Amino acid sequence: MRKKVMIYAYTKYNLGDDLLIQILCKRYPHVQFLLYTYPEYQSVFENCKNLKVVSNRSIVSKVTNRVGRLLKNKNAYENTIAKRCDACVCITGSLFIQGEGDWRPYLTYMESRQIQRIPYYQIGSNFGPYRDDGFFEGFKGFFANCEDVCFREKYSYDLFADLKNVRVAPDVVFSGKFPVRKSEKMVSISVINLSNRSELAEYQIEYRDFIVDMCSHYCKKGYQVNLMSFCKGEGDEIMIGEVLNKLESKEGRQKINSVLYQGDIDKIVNLLSRSEVVVATRFHAMILGWCMKKKVLPIIYSPKMEHVIEEINYCGPVVHIGNKEDVEKILEGLEQHNVFDVSEICAKAEKQFYRLDEVL
Repeated sequence: MRKKVMIYAYTKYNLGDDLLIQILCKRYPHVQFLLYTYPEYQSVFENCKNLKVVSNRSIVSKVTNRVGRLLKNKNAYENTIAKRCDACVCITGSLFIQGEGDWRPYLTYMESRQIQRIPYYQIGSNFGPYRDDGFFEGFKGFFANCEDVCFREKYSYDLFADLKNVRVAPDVVFSGKFPVRKSEKMVSISVINLSNRSELAEYQIEYRDFIVDMCSHYCKKGYQVNLMSFCKGEGDEIMIGEVLNKLESKEGRQKINSVLYQGDIDKIVNLLSRSEVVVATRFHAMILGWCMKKKVLPIIYSPKMEHVIEEINYCGPVVHIGNKEDVEKILEGLEQHNVFDVSEICAKAEKQFYRLDEVL
């Protein structure tokens, strides 16, 4: 009998998270996966015939959740679906960050997904940043009740290494199969918006100007420049607009494409595979660039990037948001740097699925 698996994921049209779902479904083509989210999300995974999107807007969903709220169960319909499955897999990256305000309702929500007698697998995440020991202890209890937890960097693993069900392996996207094509005279730059990130908002203008200078540098050298938004909901498109408005030369702007992710995974992957250089503010732009054998310039905005870069011994140039950087000097260093070989890391990333492979 065909096994059914419930997927918990971040479904807000974020390229990195959508890639995680796609990689999971393609790894187990004989398994029926269910994803409870917006009905239009089915089109994102039209090539994944074993994934069924269950609408969170259906009448049944709305009525069930309304009744569930009266019983203090906000995700009643999602639980109803999961109870019919053989396993639940949560495959999301930065899921365990302590935000502003009370974190306890979020922990309660996550715990409500752990259904008795249905094994729960947590794959590909990192933990933190966090400020409160209670946040740490609360989620330690959550992890202890998982069938398997595989973090994507050693920093997170070390925090919970005393739990026997906790492991570590490189990010899931390293395990994906991506085209390796001959590079064209093209550079792809993934950006983020800092204005909605309290710890980074003060660097918004400085970061924008750095991206503007980088665009100008490559345009003058005759490169086609792709400014890439990986997630509209997190403001990437806002930053692209600011960069384009700042560029003074109309001639330069003609050499710049705005590439906005709207669920078309193959479009982004294709452009990255044809690029000579990938300038990566987005975490998964960095990993995709390495997997496709491109010269990659990571722009570090979060500890998760720094941890991975350190753990895999990447020795190429990097940029830290908040530091004053000379664009010409940075890019000169990038040109002299060899393509970083991640073949061994890609092989190790298969271990993210080690325990899932046993049952699926």
